[in-house]
Amino acid sequence: MKKALLLLIFALVVFAQKKNPYAIYCKNLRTQLQIGSPYHRDLMNRYDIHSYILDLQIERDTTWIAGNTTIIASVLTTNLDTFAFELDSLMQIDSIFLNNTQKIPLSNLSTAGSERILKLPVNLTQNQVFSVTIHYHGTAVRGLYNETSQFWGSQITYSLTEPYDAAGWFPCKQELNDKTDSVHVIVTTDSSNKVGSNGILINVTPLGNKVRYHWRSTYPMAYYLISVAVGDYQEYSFVRNVQGVPILVMNYLYDVPGVLPFFKNEIDTTGWLLEFFSDLFGLYPFAQEKYGHSMAPFGGGMEHQTMTTQGYFTFWLTAHELAHQWFGDNVTCGRWNDIWLNEGFATYLSLLAIWGAGDSATADQWLQDMHNDIMSQPGGSVYVPDAMLTDVNRIFNARLTYRKGAAAIHTLRYLIANDSLFFQTLKNYQIQFKDSFCTTPQFQQFVEQQTGKNLQNFFDEWIYGEGYPTYNVQWYQQNDTLYLQINQTTSMPSVTPFFSTPIEILLQGTKDSLIQITPTQNIENFKVPVGFTVNNLVVDPNNWIVNQATVTKVVATAQPQATLPLIYPNPAEDYFVIETPQRTRIKIYDVTGELVYITAVDSGIHRIPLISFASGSYFLVIENDTGVWRRKLLLHRIK
Repeated sequence: MKKALLLLIFALVVFAQKKNPYAIYCKNLRTQLQIGSPYHRDLMNRYDIHSYILDLQIERDTTWIAGNTTIIASVLTTNLDTFAFELDSLMQIDSIFLNNTQKIPLSNLSTAGSERILKLPVNLTQNQVFSVTIHYHGTAVRGLYNETSQFWGSQITYSLTEPYDAAGWFPCKQELNDKTDSVHVIVTTDSSNKVGSNGILINVTPLGNKVRYHWRSTYPMAYYLISVAVGDYQEYSFVRNVQGVPILVMNYLYDVPGVLPFFKNEIDTTGWLLEFFSDLFGLYPFAQEKYGHSMAPFGGGMEHQTMTTQGYFTFWLTAHELAHQWFGDNVTCGRWNDIWLNEGFATYLSLLAIWGAGDSATADQWLQDMHNDIMSQPGGSVYVPDAMLTDVNRIFNARLTYRKGAAAIHTLRYLIANDSLFFQTLKNYQIQFKDSFCTTPQFQQFVEQQTGKNLQNFFDEWIYGEGYPTYNVQWYQQNDTLYLQINQTTSMPSVTPFFSTPIEILLQGTKDSLIQITPTQNIENFKVPVGFTVNNLVVDPNNWIVNQATVTKVVATAQPQATLPLIYPNPAEDYFVIETPQRTRIKIYDVTGELVYITAVDSGIHRIPLISFASGSYFLVIENDTGVWRRKLLLHRIK
């Protein structure tokens, strides 16, 4: 009876998530934000990681671990006399060996938080390959967790280290730009347990009442994707043939009656998703090893390379985490500022999967709900500013990183205006940056090269910029001409005063016609030739752009005519000129959004002095009785 009640509760939770699927993607954020100092990072960047070999004792009922990790690397500098790495200060280091044989005195080791610096007994030379083996033990308080499922009762020890917590359970170099070439995860545990990890299961060795699991991956991997999950698991696996390649889908599920029947249909969709994403973006990147899941009691999933950790299985969650194998694992964001290249794409791919599965109504509603959530607050950029990199909740902000990132990709698809070119570009992106990483500027340059389009405005407005536009459209028709006035305001005018993205407008009447208007200023009048009677307008009917819109039909003589002041020169040096036919107020904001100047002028020609302003970018807000205009002003002071 108790188990039946738990199943009912779980079913209700899953149903609620299906009603609001985009809510499931946020990481279970636990990091203590132990970020390496610039000095320590510089020391670590003097060598290149080749392999991690983890050989540990882990049980399913505790986060206590013991064993050793070997780091194999090569020297990048002229010589290397210190070896810097990261390991939580709560972990007790027992001994350290250089090249497996030379024991290094622990007195050579200095520790400051998670930063460890080891004085080497010899100077290593450039390109020399070496290994450092660190024996240690302790109870992990970050990066490795032990919890019991509230629904199924299974107790699991599992890793969850993104973005800065790998050092909580093994010695490592937490740098996104240095993927390891291979990983061995070797775990000795109670014989009642199974151990899930990356790559291929090399062997399982019985050791009396213990068992030793050995996993190996030979695909390049970012540090935070190395994983382990230890529990009383049952295995459910199958093989899916994708583009002629058999891919093993290996699942470690709680060994509790009812778990497999409850989730089997959702897990089985993994095979279809593998084919769907492979067709769009190229064959599953790790096809020679496997894909699979290890269950662990937390809300959501973590895209550990080749073996995602998930708390449950729904179509949206499974699609999102599998999508990361392309966008996040094969190609990893180059900096945590660029995390939208992981999470925005994985979110958008899950939306593509819903469309691909034929459920257009759900996909369309999900896109609209996502836009509504983005617009629930006025500001925030997709790109994570440097100042926010110590705030893990900002890095993985659901509204900005996941949903607005996904919405921006949808807008990019619209701007490319050719689905074949859009998907081929992303397929080529997977090839170009395979087994490596990419930053936002690199991504912009690559897409521009592939498509031949200048995307600077898109990145300035939708990735680095903040907010969204609101379009107030007034219109009337005279004979075969449609007259439109579009007044664009933005939710963060001091940061992003104008969005230049072309707008689709659906004309509904005796027939329907879809037109595209490209705005060049905040208030603008357009004349559109039409050969039929228009009864109604719908702005952005396909939801390509995050926006709000109002549409008003006016009589011809009542249409307000905005009187646009002239502003020149721009760029300016010591002043700019404003020509206005009526009294106008001028506000100037700096790039931080601070109001730095305000004045009002009567009709006529006026020179606004800028001699006291530093060179740089500013934003003008110009207001009169007929409208509000926003302009970016560039000031170039000649010395």
